Amino acid sequence: MMMVVPLSIAAQHTLHDLTVNVELTDKGHATITEVRQMTVSDEGTEGYIVIGNLNGSRIVSMQVTDETGTKYVTEPDDWDVDRSRAEKANRCGIHSTGSGYELCWGLGKSGERTYTITYAISNLVKAYTDADGFNFMFVARNIKPVPQHVKVIISKKNGAINDENADIWAFGHYGNINFQDSCIVDETTSPLDNGASVIILSRFNKGLFHPEDSVAKSFDTVIEKAKEGSDYAEEEEDDSWIKMLIGCGVLGIGYVGLTKYRRKKLRKKLLGDEKLLPWYRDTPVKGQLLRANSIMKALYGGDSTTGNLMSAHILRLIYQQVITITMAPYGRNNELKKMLAIKTPNYSSGAAMTQDEELHREIHQLLYDAAGDDHILQPKELKRYIKDNALDLEPLVDLMNTTISGKFIEPKDAQQVVGLKKFLQEFTLTNERHVEEVGLWKEYLVFATLFGIGDQVRKDMKQMCPEYMEMDNVAKAMVEGNEEGMLFNNLIVTSAATHGIVSQAVSRSRGSGGSSSFGGGGGFSGGGSGGGVR
Repeated sequence: MMMVVPLSIAAQHTLHDLTVNVELTDKGHATITEVRQMTVSDEGTEGYIVIGNLNGSRIVSMQVTDETGTKYVTEPDDWDVDRSRAEKANRCGIHSTGSGYELCWGLGKSGERTYTITYAISNLVKAYTDADGFNFMFVARNIKPVPQHVKVIISKKNGAINDENADIWAFGHYGNINFQDSCIVDETTSPLDNGASVIILSRFNKGLFHPEDSVAKSFDTVIEKAKEGSDYAEEEEDDSWIKMLIGCGVLGIGYVGLTKYRRKKLRKKLLGDEKLLPWYRDTPVKGQLLRANSIMKALYGGDSTTGNLMSAHILRLIYQQVITITMAPYGRNNELKKMLAIKTPNYSSGAAMTQDEELHREIHQLLYDAAGDDHILQPKELKRYIKDNALDLEPLVDLMNTTISGKFIEPKDAQQVVGLKKFLQEFTLTNERHVEEVGLWKEYLVFATLFGIGDQVRKDMKQMCPEYMEMDNVAKAMVEGNEEGMLFNNLIVTSAATHGIVSQAVSRSRGSGGSSSFGGGGGFSGGGSGGGVR
């Protein structure tokens, strides 16, 4: 039996892949090469690219080749759109419109086709008072057929574009924009449907280009307009570059970037011979996790302990019974399941707080806000909240990134912190066989979490003092991996990711790359609406 295929389906064009290579010259001109891999039907006569609103730029040349290597004839006069398919075959040209240009070429035969369209645009990169750059729509809205996949690669002829000399943002589609191999690469993660487009905003440091076209305004005004309606952050303050370095763990308050040699010298000064440092078996630095974390960063460098800091505060909140296990309905069938209940924050207003107390309060508030109106923290709710509110959580991450200069560290504080870590690492060498003070052992677990050795210390405690595990339901649950333990562990693991998620979002907003924003992109040049096949 012969299958009858509806004409509307049989006659459908498909644009499988669209790759746009943009090569920029030192003077800011661009040569753009589009490669379109298509299935071409019998309908229509030509392919075309819409480019409007050129803002002083011009299309200065065009040529087309296909998968056979045939170079199409470029017509010198305005392209005649009203010809037959046969008359347009192996020919291309530029059609002027009231708002810009249409770059046109004949479709020729049907089937699997690859068209390579190369054209030049003058003055794509313009000189602004504070930087050089562009905001350009490389793929227009409402192109038909819809591109299933788009990749835009922007390079500089005889030069490199990277995070040190440029900032990048992308709008109008779902995808990711990043610096790769000295280029800017923007790639979609879904087809360009529902009015999607590809708009790229790029800011370049002065000196990377020497544009011939100047604009008498700041490029910051271009960035500000493009970000309107997007999920990028508001315009940053003048010290944003410092905050960015702090947020990404690159720069502390004068100390994280110290050399390995200087840290070793500081440890010698504050600890003496580390091998001879005695154990410390009490709560160090009055239990201040933030200060202990800052001391460890000053002595050993890096910001890898920041996630552990968050986790340690979460564990302390659990021990304070701010976070408890409750039964609550979940899922489509409202089945009762064990979940985490978050108590309402209740802190004295106006009371002076240490930075550690402030951080503890902020982490509690984060969990409470993430839990929503029912105050029940459901699976994945915290991760989703952090991702959706990452930019608002920047002050929390800045607080977690607090550092301390070596000259402000007392030797006894450093010896307490490192001495406790040494004690916990060598816990099985002790002769402990009983519990003298449950509260102190809870603090051991909190600080072990800060030091990144919580799992091992819990196992050591179970081995050395099993009666403690019977008294400490939290530690027992986390060691045995039962349902309550899984809930606590998942919360701690998720919370530890906060720093990375927020730092990534801040970095993305400030132009270091990341996911694109579907909204925003206002003030763009180029592009428009339409294009594809007709």
